Amino acid sequence: MSEPIIRKMEIDDLEESVALIRRVIIASNSKDYSENVIKNLLNHYSLSNFKNLYFKRNFYIALLGNRIVGTIAFEDDTVYSLFVDPAYQKKGIGRTLLKKIEEYIYNLGYNKAKLSASLTAVPFYKITGYIEKKRLRNYELGDVILMEKIISF
Repeated sequence: MSEPIIRKMEIDDLEESVALIRRVIIASNSKDYSENVIKNLLNHYSLSNFKNLYFKRNFYIALLGNRIVGTIAFEDDTVYSLFVDPAYQKKGIGRTLLKKIEEYIYNLGYNKAKLSASLTAVPFYKITGYIEKKRLRNYELGDVILMEKIISF
């Protein structure tokens, strides 16, 4: 598999990105969260909600050819919305996206990156150097784990 191209998300990428995120929630998160939480997550990641976030955060996508295979965002020192298409998981795309965003965060003057991980994503983040700081109960959108990592380049 060739290396993905990472670029800033454009407004025309929103629909395909939301469809990818929704596929990931159904395929990957369903094993760790109840049917009700999955339904709430799918509502949370509606096109209209995502469009509002698009104008607030810095979104990037990973492309293989002209297909979006991953998304990620950040705001200040916090990472958001890392999703990789289920067909392309465990191929380094998530790591590539995360490293790129950590570099942006570092270049903004931060030496620590923070995120809220789903139960499903905790093993991935631990492998990439994140440390669990706190667990939060969330009955509507599912429990999350606050994690952080010291970054340097």
